[in-house]
Amino acid sequence: MVLRTGLCLILCLFQLKATFGQEKGKTMQVATDILIEKAKKLVNQYPDSSFSYSKQALLLAKEHDYATGEAQVHQLLGDIFYHQAAYEQALNHYFAAAEHYRKHRMHPPLASCYHRMGIIYYASKQPDLALNHQLKAHHLYSQLSDSLGIARILGSIGHLYEKKQQYDSAFYYQNRALSIYKHLEDTSGIAKIMENIGSVHEDKEDYENAFIYFTQAYNFNTLQGNQYELLSNLNNIGDVYRKTSHYDKALIFTQRALDLAYTLDEKNQISSALRDLGKTYHALKNDSLAFRYLNEGRELYEKIYTEESAKQIALLQTLFEIERKNNEILLLEQEQQLSNFTKIVAVAGGFLVVILAITIISRQRFKIRKNRELIDEKEKAYQAERLSMKLELDNKKLSEQRLQDELMGKSKELTTHTLHTITKNQILEELKEDILRILKDDARGHKKELKKIVKKIDLNFQRDNDWEDFRNIFDKVHESFFEKLNEKHPELTSKDKRLAALIKLNMNSEDIVTTLAISSDSLRIARYRLRKKMCLAKEEKLSNYIQGL
Repeated sequence: MVLRTGLCLILCLFQLKATFGQEKGKTMQVATDILIEKAKKLVNQYPDSSFSYSKQALLLAKEHDYATGEAQVHQLLGDIFYHQAAYEQALNHYFAAAEHYRKHRMHPPLASCYHRMGIIYYASKQPDLALNHQLKAHHLYSQLSDSLGIARILGSIGHLYEKKQQYDSAFYYQNRALSIYKHLEDTSGIAKIMENIGSVHEDKEDYENAFIYFTQAYNFNTLQGNQYELLSNLNNIGDVYRKTSHYDKALIFTQRALDLAYTLDEKNQISSALRDLGKTYHALKNDSLAFRYLNEGRELYEKIYTEESAKQIALLQTLFEIERKNNEILLLEQEQQLSNFTKIVAVAGGFLVVILAITIISRQRFKIRKNRELIDEKEKAYQAERLSMKLELDNKKLSEQRLQDELMGKSKELTTHTLHTITKNQILEELKEDILRILKDDARGHKKELKKIVKKIDLNFQRDNDWEDFRNIFDKVHESFFEKLNEKHPELTSKDKRLAALIKLNMNSEDIVTTLAISSDSLRIARYRLRKKMCLAKEEKLSNYIQGL
């Protein structure tokens, strides 16, 4: 009778806890949805705050088994990392969201996920995967009869075919999208597709039709007051006029694009318009203005690139630091939950043991007490061993994560540095070729000043100290490379070591030529001398040998 009463009491306690847990779960779902909405509003302007809200929402969703909320947070985190060009992390979150949507047949958000994944694959130079995911999104939108979604995806598919230079397919999908937007009377969509079709005609050098479509897009956006879209339209029309040698009109539209870009504070568009003005003035043989605008555009481009790179690196470091701290908090909370659960189980077990002990014959009390003490000792030993193993595992994970973060940071820094050097040398080389061409065409005028500029550019090639920074960063990513190289081949010069380092980075010949500011023939001779100094056999590849160091 006593045992039965105790069991009934325990069952009642668990039932009350379950009911309370259900009510608490609904409350936490509402709290999760509120955090998600806050994070969505801050994605573009304050990505670090958006990331913080998203991680809090993810913790709540996981804690209370709110699977749909968890999927929404993963999709939002994918958006955050995409806007910061962290494509691998973005894809991981989109995959997590898509898996839940696919499992529960939630087609609208799944189609949206596929569309975003397609955009990321295109941005990361994987056009086939991009097309595959856009086609998946199109299939789902077709099943849903979502005309607006279908039109948006058709435009994206047409754009992918344009970049693959499959122009017939590009026209086919863009015209299908245009037909749907016209049926929906969506003027913004119509204007966008008109611009896409004009772009395809421009790629085919059909400038007459390109101008017609660009002008129509411009007219639609003018009626709608879409300033940012008008900026793109003005640039495109100016390009068509320049490519068809209507330079006076090209200057008018490009200047309008530049003025609008200044008004909207669109630095990338300002840089683009300045370079276009430089090209137009060069075609008009006004080399003074051409040089001025090209130089202003180049300087602004370098400034934008440097600032954006620094902001992205700083923000990504902040995001990863927030994620690391959130993971530590999660581990502490899980340990606390485990501790609470252990206490509840221990209390319930103790209560049952007490009730059972009362019903047992007095002759068994001594034996039960001894057995219980033995069990408690084993449990304590087990818990102590388990806690020790967990702490050791956590320390190893944190150490591995820290090393991985450091390597990732240095790899990004090395990539940024190398790209900066390549871009700078390319621009210097283009300027040098333009100036030399002007010197050949114009025997008088600014010849003396232009020669001074060429000498300055050559000095820039020779005195650039970026190689020292490059080596410092390279040593941190490949810390033993130069030591092995010096040990095996002490006779190598600094130029030989530079070439070996670029080959170690898997750079192609074109990028190596640009980075070292040498000709292709010079590069071939340099590679031959390096092979000879390394005493490589004819059948052994230089790149394979260097990668093995």
